Amino acid sequence: LQFLYFIGRAVVWENDSAYMDTRYLKLIGDGRSMPEAYTLKRDEFLQWVETADAKEVIAMRREVGRSGRRPSDVCFSGLSVDVPKVDSGMPSVGKAVMKPFKKLANVCGPAPDKAELHRLIGNVTGKARHGEMLLVLAPPASGCSSLLRVLAGYQDLTKTVTGVLKYNGTDYMPGDAEANPLKVSYMAEEDHHLPALTVEKTFRVAAQLSTSMDLQDREELVNKHVEAMMAVLGLSHAKDTVVGNALLRGVSGGEKKRVSIGEALLLQGQFAVLDGWSRGLDSATALHIGRVLRALVNLSGASCVSTLYQVGPDLFSLYDKVLVIKNGKQLFYGDSHHACQFITSQGVPKPVAKTVPDFLTTIPTDPEPLSKAWEVSSELSIVKSTLFDDDGTYWLSNGEDSQPPVIPTSIAHNMKWLFWRELQLTRANMKQYIAARLGRYIFQGLLLGALFFQLDKTDDGAYNRMGLLVNSMNTIGTGTFALMPEILDQRAVFNRHKDSKMFRGFTWPIAKALWDIPLAFMEALVFCSILYWMSGLTPTFTHYSTAVLLFFVFNVAMANIVRLIVYVSADTNSAQTSAGSMVTLFNFFSGYAIAQNLIPKWWKWAYYVSPFSYMYKALCVNEFDGLVLTCKPGALTCITDGRDYINSQLGINEPDSEKWVHMLRLLGYAVGAMILSAYGASKVRYIPAGNVLRKKDVPDVPVVTPEESLNDDDENTNVQDPLVSRRKGLTREAPPAEFTWSDVSYSVKVKGDREAKEKVLLSNIDGYCKPGKMVALMGPTGAGKTTLLDVLARRKNAGKIDGVVALNGENLEQAVFQRVTAYVEQEDLHTPRATVREAVRFSAALRCKDKERAMEIADRTVNLLGLDPIADAMIGSWNTGGGISLEALKRVTIAVELVADPSVLFMDEPTSGLDSEGAMVVMESAREIADQGRTVICTIHQPSAELFALFDSVLLLYEGRVAYFGDVGGSGETIMNYFKSNGANMALASENPAESIMTFVKAGDKDWVDIWKRSAECGELEAALGKGPELRVSMT
Repeated sequence: LQFLYFIGRAVVWENDSAYMDTRYLKLIGDGRSMPEAYTLKRDEFLQWVETADAKEVIAMRREVGRSGRRPSDVCFSGLSVDVPKVDSGMPSVGKAVMKPFKKLANVCGPAPDKAELHRLIGNVTGKARHGEMLLVLAPPASGCSSLLRVLAGYQDLTKTVTGVLKYNGTDYMPGDAEANPLKVSYMAEEDHHLPALTVEKTFRVAAQLSTSMDLQDREELVNKHVEAMMAVLGLSHAKDTVVGNALLRGVSGGEKKRVSIGEALLLQGQFAVLDGWSRGLDSATALHIGRVLRALVNLSGASCVSTLYQVGPDLFSLYDKVLVIKNGKQLFYGDSHHACQFITSQGVPKPVAKTVPDFLTTIPTDPEPLSKAWEVSSELSIVKSTLFDDDGTYWLSNGEDSQPPVIPTSIAHNMKWLFWRELQLTRANMKQYIAARLGRYIFQGLLLGALFFQLDKTDDGAYNRMGLLVNSMNTIGTGTFALMPEILDQRAVFNRHKDSKMFRGFTWPIAKALWDIPLAFMEALVFCSILYWMSGLTPTFTHYSTAVLLFFVFNVAMANIVRLIVYVSADTNSAQTSAGSMVTLFNFFSGYAIAQNLIPKWWKWAYYVSPFSYMYKALCVNEFDGLVLTCKPGALTCITDGRDYINSQLGINEPDSEKWVHMLRLLGYAVGAMILSAYGASKVRYIPAGNVLRKKDVPDVPVVTPEESLNDDDENTNVQDPLVSRRKGLTREAPPAEFTWSDVSYSVKVKGDREAKEKVLLSNIDGYCKPGKMVALMGPTGAGKTTLLDVLARRKNAGKIDGVVALNGENLEQAVFQRVTAYVEQEDLHTPRATVREAVRFSAALRCKDKERAMEIADRTVNLLGLDPIADAMIGSWNTGGGISLEALKRVTIAVELVADPSVLFMDEPTSGLDSEGAMVVMESAREIADQGRTVICTIHQPSAELFALFDSVLLLYEGRVAYFGDVGGSGETIMNYFKSNGANMALASENPAESIMTFVKAGDKDWVDIWKRSAECGELEAALGKGPELRVSMT
């Protein structure tokens, strides 16, 4: 409430303080006392509001708000989400064989019983009020993402939603997003973007398609809005950098998350739904963006619902309300500063070491008693009694807002900017396009041209001409399969933009189809020009140009048919299977394999629906009409007229003009498929089902038990302690390794206006890690943490690396270095159908010659990382709709690398996307690995105080340079004393030392890089590094 009052008075109603005083007194008239922390954060927040960037964004939002968008209230009562129970067993051949028979029995027999349902979210009640922010706290796999999708109005056909959901007083159940009475800005937890677009172009498209056409100086407003958003989110330096993905190097993970946030805000929705928006961000950046959201919500009157993991106290204090869920059961809804009080009043004590948000996320008890206590509590009664009071109906004016809001831009404007985006994508992918699409047709044209080189005009030449025409037709028809990956990769972006009402659902497919027409003509021209003249087809311009037109129209028709199949297919496998079967059917009934007059009557329909038949007839008529054949010497019978020849061989007896009719039919296929694909893309969507843990029973597989790994002679071993059991579970054979690096620098070539420029990403980085120690690489987003880790692990194959590196003082060859080190990537990439034990055993078998020894190492590694309960569970993935939890998946990734028995273990963001409890489980596993004598180096962005204490040392980076290297010191005393002694503003410090040091370096009041260079600690580090032998490494 104080946020709303002071920010409103300072920025919006600065000339009407009397009105704000009255509104403030009305808001706090119920006598509630605000915590002292609110007042402190208010002052800090007001200091940020006075900055130029904040004022510009706020001004832009106020201008956009004049376009008629009204605030929103979203109320939900008794909201439940049920999903059908599925077979938890592993897929098998027997089940696959019996599945169609079961479906047939259900169709022919009596009506099957209704599928048993599993309750994902149960009886949730709350409200997202205009001008307020609601935080949903829950452990992973508690249904948070499903709840947010329901609140955003997104419908998954596999889920059943019950209860009451009202938008501004209008009843609504998730279904067609275009019928949603609110404009929703939804951001999924995964970052889905067009990787080849730059940050600035991504923002510009979103702003152009979401800003009302009725505003004056619209273009200037859009430009300022885009520039201000990039400035506030700290993306101005990366405006011309592509977003990128796993295959295309682009912005960093934290910057990509900020791109997702910025795009969601540029959509200017009345209701913002942000799922896990702090994932991949450091604590200081997350707090900064939280303040941006707080200001925009207050000043635009919008409502915001978020889910967050590893929430800091400062970020938590920005939220007005909190909804606590565990295992799908609601435990609390209300003011954020009352949540902890309610939970502890039910007999659940809060550990002293845990912050309030961490405690609410990881409540260490069965949720059932707490859920029942909440259902009978006076707090819930108050919520229900006031839930639909002031529910937004006062915003309605003669019922006009009860209708779905009009998409702010016209169809022509949609098409214009979608064409512009396709142009940018084509430019960005021009090299790949020339190499992949044009290069393929050039190669196949040369291949067919050489195979059918300069055909003669005898009977044999005529027969080969028919074979050439059908092969060239098949080349074009199957070449359109190359469009599948692009469409499938972009479908998530399309669905999100369509649901957010950036454009009408049918405009994107039509824009892509129309944009592809010039490219299709270029492909047909290149392919036909090479093939036509090399093979010696009828050498007249009329016949040649007709052939080019036929190939062009056929290319467009088949491309649109393939797009239609992809738009209505669930995934890549189903799309490829459907398209392949279809093309095989079309090709078989083209009239070449079986002449049209020989096709059985009951298969005639396939001939008439096949576009290949019309294309083949048009090509044959075009080539053979007027062709005069010569007879071979000694031939008893001879056909000299080309039309008579195709009539006798293929049953084609049509005049030359009929080829234009066939071309029109192909054009009809192209237009019809484009219309159907536009309709299918706008109406059909596939969302994978929720996670289901599938287990495989393997009783005959020998498994090494924890007890077998214990040393019987060790009388001091406490077998009751699981930590001791795990550490005894895997013996280390690799020698200890001291890993040091000094003056490490890394630079890459970037494109400039005239020539490539060198961009320095790392500059003179020093540090070391001893055996049995764990070093954290920390820094703000984009500081170079992952880049440094990749350089140290020798995983960079581009750019220039300089510096001093030493591993036990020896110069190791690349093969040996890879053998004694292991790298745990941030992305958890596994075979979805494999079980946890199978994945770990497979990795061990590849790294150990002795099979029995490999199995022993794998089983003990599974035990070390606490994976025994799920060892026989299928790993799964997002696409398969089943699998293990995120933190378990991360431990599997570590296990797959740990079986290599490395001396040095590198880990990139091992806690990304995990809640505080899951992050602690993963990092405790890493601590156990280090305690065995291994050297562990990992990047981490948002550690809690408890997690931060697990590290021995910290290397703090800022803009690619060292800001600190040294011991953590227990709970952070050493590192905090360093910053305090060097003049850090301790008023910015928080309870978490990790958050404090990030805040210090990002405050900008001191040059911590220069302070470090002149510090005594830096001198001690240089002296320590100077003791060992040096190894110069340089790679370009």
